[in-house]
Amino acid sequence: MKAQLKELASIILRSPSIARFVGQRRRIMLVSLCFHRFGDQHDNGDGHDLDELDESLRWLARSGFVFGDASETYRGLARGRFPDRPTVVVTVDDGYADLLSAIPIFSRHGCPVTVFLATDFLDRRAPLWWDQIQLLLSGASGGVSLDDVGGITWSANWDTVADRRRSGEELIELVKRSLEPTRYAVIEALAQISGLPVPAGQLSGYAPLAWDEVRSLEREGVRFGPHTHTHPILSAVDDAGARYEIFTSWSRIREETRYPLPVFAYPDGTPWSYTVRDRLLLQEAGIDVAVTMDARWMLPSAPPIDAYQIGRMAFPLRFADLQLSVLRLGRSLRHRHPSP
Repeated sequence: MKAQLKELASIILRSPSIARFVGQRRRIMLVSLCFHRFGDQHDNGDGHDLDELDESLRWLARSGFVFGDASETYRGLARGRFPDRPTVVVTVDDGYADLLSAIPIFSRHGCPVTVFLATDFLDRRAPLWWDQIQLLLSGASGGVSLDDVGGITWSANWDTVADRRRSGEELIELVKRSLEPTRYAVIEALAQISGLPVPAGQLSGYAPLAWDEVRSLEREGVRFGPHTHTHPILSAVDDAGARYEIFTSWSRIREETRYPLPVFAYPDGTPWSYTVRDRLLLQEAGIDVAVTMDARWMLPSAPPIDAYQIGRMAFPLRFADLQLSVLRLGRSLRHRHPSP
C-alpha cells in the first residue's frame, strides 16, 4: 500500500501545474545533493536510474529551483552570501566510471557537476574497499562468520542476492567504524572464506574514471575536488595517516587537472567521521571549504554556515521520494515561516 501511495503521489506531482505551485510556495533555500553510482551495471544495485534522474532534474527546474555551481555556491556560503533563488547543487563522490553515462543528462538540464575523487581509486584502478567486501561475499555460499577478525565478530546467512547485499552493507558499516587495519584484516579473511583472491585490477561495473576521462570532463565544465586518497574514515586513522590522505589526494588532483577545486568531501561525512584535526590539516593544505553528509536543506534565516561543515544529502534513488521530500519541506517551512 505504501508503495502504491508513493506511485500515486508521483503521478500527481508530475503535473506541470503542480510543479509550478510547489515553486511558488518555495522560500529561498539551498540543497546540496550527493550521488555515487549511476545505472545498474554493478552488483550492489544502488545506482541511480538514468530515466528517473532525467525526470527528477526536469521536475526540480519546473518547481522553481536553479542548478548552482558548487565552487561559487560553497565559497559564497563560506563568506556569508546565500543564493538569491532556490538552488540545487549537484556533487558526485568517489569517481566511478559510470558517471560518464549520466553527464549528458546533467548537461541537457544545464546542471553543473562537481566530483570528489578518491584518487588512489583512479591511480590503482582496483575496486574500492567496500566493493571488495561485497564481491568477496558473492563468493561465499549462503553465509559468512567472522570471529574476532581485527576486533570484529559478525555472522550472517542469506538465501537471496538482495539478502546478501544487505548483509554486506551491515558488515561495511562495522568495518567503517573500526580502525583502518581492521579493513585489511576483514578483506583477507573474506578472501580465505570465499576462496577468491582479493579483487584487484579493473572489474566491469566497478571501474573508476581514467585521468584522461577526468580531463575530458573538465573541458565540458565538470570540476574535481579531493575526497582523500584511499577513502578511509579520517577519524579512524592516526595523525600521519590523515595528513597523508588529505595532502596526497589534493596533490594528485592538482597534478592531473587544470582547474583543481579546493573543496574537500569527508569520506562518509557523518559527524563522527572527521575531527578538528582534519579541519586544521585542510586549512594547512590550502583547502578552504569542506562538505559533509549531514543531510539538510539550508535557509538564509539559519545560523551562519561553517565553511568546513557544509551539509549535503544523498539524492533519493526514486523520483517519488525526491518529490515527497520537497513537499514535506514546503509544509515545514510554511509552519515555521508563515506568509505575511
